[in-house]
Amino acid sequence: MLWEMIRRGRWQIPGWFLFGNAFPFLLYAAFRHFQADFADPSFVILHVILLQLSMLMFGLGIVAAQGSLSRLFLLPVSTARIVVWHLLPGGLLLSLEVAASLSMQNAWFGLRQPVFGPALFAASAWASAQMLVGLSHRVLRSILLASIPLVLSFCWFAARYGQWFQQPSYYWYEVTIVEMCTAMLSCAICCFLTVKAVARDRCGERLQALPLWKSVEHSLERIADRLFRSNSEFRSATDAQLWFEWRSKGIALPTIVAFVAFMNAVVVPIRLLITGNWAESLQDFEEFAIGAGLLLPLVASLAGLLLGTTYSGPQSRDHAATIRDLNTQEPFDQMSSFLASRPITSAQYAAVILQTAARAVGWGWTLWALATFTGGFLSLLTNVPLPGMVFSAGSGWYLPGTLLAAWIGITCVASAVLTGRFTRFSMAFVSTIFVSIVFNPVTDQWASQQLKQILLLGLSGLICLLILIGTSLAFASAVRRALLSSRAVRRCVGFWFVLNCVALLLQPPGLPSSVLPCILSFTTLVILPFATTPLAIAWNRHR
Repeated sequence: MLWEMIRRGRWQIPGWFLFGNAFPFLLYAAFRHFQADFADPSFVILHVILLQLSMLMFGLGIVAAQGSLSRLFLLPVSTARIVVWHLLPGGLLLSLEVAASLSMQNAWFGLRQPVFGPALFAASAWASAQMLVGLSHRVLRSILLASIPLVLSFCWFAARYGQWFQQPSYYWYEVTIVEMCTAMLSCAICCFLTVKAVARDRCGERLQALPLWKSVEHSLERIADRLFRSNSEFRSATDAQLWFEWRSKGIALPTIVAFVAFMNAVVVPIRLLITGNWAESLQDFEEFAIGAGLLLPLVASLAGLLLGTTYSGPQSRDHAATIRDLNTQEPFDQMSSFLASRPITSAQYAAVILQTAARAVGWGWTLWALATFTGGFLSLLTNVPLPGMVFSAGSGWYLPGTLLAAWIGITCVASAVLTGRFTRFSMAFVSTIFVSIVFNPVTDQWASQQLKQILLLGLSGLICLLILIGTSLAFASAVRRALLSSRAVRRCVGFWFVLNCVALLLQPPGLPSSVLPCILSFTTLVILPFATTPLAIAWNRHR
């Protein structure tokens, strides 16, 4: 199984590994560029958050490489052996990926992150996730039950960096015998539960629900029907498609933001009961809320993967299919015949995608900003000091920057997926990220500070020029194919000009010259999806 996993995942595993390392490396590179102090306690919190996100990326690649459990059900082997065949190689590979990622970050940025403890937790978390990714009958009760071991394992991991329900305050350097035994016991219990769940699926048995839980599910279904149903007939196929895209895909981003904000708010009274310190609890809430804005573009990019999905085969509608099954169906390859034959033009479908993305980003960003401003207002009301980031030189860019970055993330990723050739785009993206990651340590080792500034300015100027040329060609092609009107192009150009003027007005003093081409590239990427989205749909729809 190890050989098969490596052979099947020869592209998925390294691709998701590089993709999972892209955001942490770029973020740490930006912090080092501004000469941030990595010994600051806030980087402990950043380490815990980024590590969990990276583990999610690594795990997706491993799940896609391993394939479905059901393909082994007819083999003359026991259910326990099938589960162990997937658990041991996957856990070993995930531990190695986590150790390699943290070791590279420590070597290239001079960090002092622990390696052994997180690698040990990765194996435990992989065992906890097996029951979730191998779960059939994807209903609310089964997903919640299968998520309990995973949630408990992540809570235990966060407690290794401090106290339970408190902000991480120190690194997990020392791994005790008790912690090792706890991780191994967790693996054994999760393996036992996964064997029982897979054995039930192998025999075709359904999960029985308690009478009380049935009433809870019916109540949730009634609430969902009131929120998402349409009481009137749709005026056009475009309105129907917009309703479907928002109901099935667009709601994901604001739901994730609302869930994270709610969990962060729930921790405040729990910590208040434990410590009795209101100021510390509120200050930690505000610091996490402000820092979560840096992760909003990453979450929006993941939502863009869902928004750009055009596959609607029978497997995606089969509730008996597992999450592992859905992840191995390669839904990013081609548009389904049902969607390709919808009575809407490619330009109308692109408008639906962009409207859904705008609504998702607007709601998600508003919920995040509301949580952040609520924490700040309570801090001012109770004389709790605000985080230092509020008074930094570049704070004027933060709110609009997070909004535009989330828009770029969800729309650019969705456009790449909508082409039906996502594998090629992901390989090009990962290669670009890999080159940018290698650039920093190479220049630090062999180039002087003055030469490095010249190289950064030249590289940023070259990237800016390529983005400007690509955007111009995309708009010209969209207009030539009647996918975009001249009026829309003029509006995009005007909006791009306004964005650049506002960015120059809000720029902090002493900004390096190499950042100016990056600003121009950033504002250009904001308007790029208006041309690439209809082109991607037309490319995928007409083969």
